[in-house]
Amino acid sequence: MRSRQIGITLIIIKASIGAGVLIFPTISTAFGFLPTMLLCIAVWAIMTYTALLLVEISQWSPTNSHFISILASIWGRHSQWLTWPLLLAFLYAQMIAYLSALGVLGQILTNQSKILYELPFSWILLGILLLIALVVFFRTRAVDYVNRLFILGLIICLILTIYKFFPIMDWQYLLNTNVDGMWLMLPVMVTSLTFHIIIPGLRNYLNDDVVALRRCIVWGTTITLGIYLFWDMIMLGIIPAENGIAANSPTALIVVNTLHYLIDQTWISHITYVFGLLSILSSLLILCWTLCEVVSDGLRFNRIKHPYIVVIMLALLPLFLYVIIFANDPTMALNYLAIFNILLYVVLPISLVWRGRYIRHLAFGYQVRGDKTLLIMAFLLGLMLLWINSL
Repeated sequence: MRSRQIGITLIIIKASIGAGVLIFPTISTAFGFLPTMLLCIAVWAIMTYTALLLVEISQWSPTNSHFISILASIWGRHSQWLTWPLLLAFLYAQMIAYLSALGVLGQILTNQSKILYELPFSWILLGILLLIALVVFFRTRAVDYVNRLFILGLIICLILTIYKFFPIMDWQYLLNTNVDGMWLMLPVMVTSLTFHIIIPGLRNYLNDDVVALRRCIVWGTTITLGIYLFWDMIMLGIIPAENGIAANSPTALIVVNTLHYLIDQTWISHITYVFGLLSILSSLLILCWTLCEVVSDGLRFNRIKHPYIVVIMLALLPLFLYVIIFANDPTMALNYLAIFNILLYVVLPISLVWRGRYIRHLAFGYQVRGDKTLLIMAFLLGLMLLWINSL
């Protein structure tokens, strides 16, 4: 069980750290480290709180229930006909954003590779999706172990990057502050600190041990926050604010190209490419697994009567069709993804807890600390975040 808790903590970390780790500095450069840190801590607090609310909600439903079944048990079966398409649209939009980021990085890597240069990149992308589908076919344990390999590669890349950058940081750069328009960072932050949809599946993987799941979430989100802030501190200590990164098109490649220009060493840009590639691939793996679970849950497939390969084919078919026409800028969908995240993982969990606790009286077992006042404050904060992201 302890091994599973470690694996789940790593899954939460990896579900939160994707292409955003490269996009993050492109936005925060314009505002400085201190405003970024304070806003990031605030977003981390609300997203962790709502994640724990989902843990509380999940125990009100039978084992092997996923997001849609949990929602139906609280709001009624008719609610799933609205939320299931909304959830699928969010997952597909998120995976398309990651495929777009993978396309940007992959085009460069294939151009530099004599072996892959002759192949259309759409074929390579299809091959990657098929490999991810193969891992998902062997269910949560396989996703757990493959994710650990991705985490190991990310740690190696991160250590090498820190080893190169930390000694040459200019700490004066971190003193630059600008709060004008800092709300522009919210879409990236909200999207980067989201993992809520995998919580029901993690609860099943831990055999309904919600106390252990709560511990994994607190550790996973805290470590994720530390990684984002430490990475951002290093990047902002290297890149001068006057470079105006945020004013340009904010793709992950801007960070890589700027660092290559400032450091003037090719190997560090290659490490950054690999770091971004591993981040995207591992995020795609977790998203693909989650998508298949949501499709299976929404269609009420029986794990014994219906082969899981059918679920995978139904879930991934739209992505296979989209591969040919994927976009080149992963940040185009960030505003829409942030709105989906706030609706599904801030506003919805709070409303579910309110209905379950105080209207239907379903609450039992583990309960997140806080009364109606805290729920109302969090709900109003969620509405405020929606309003800010809609500007």
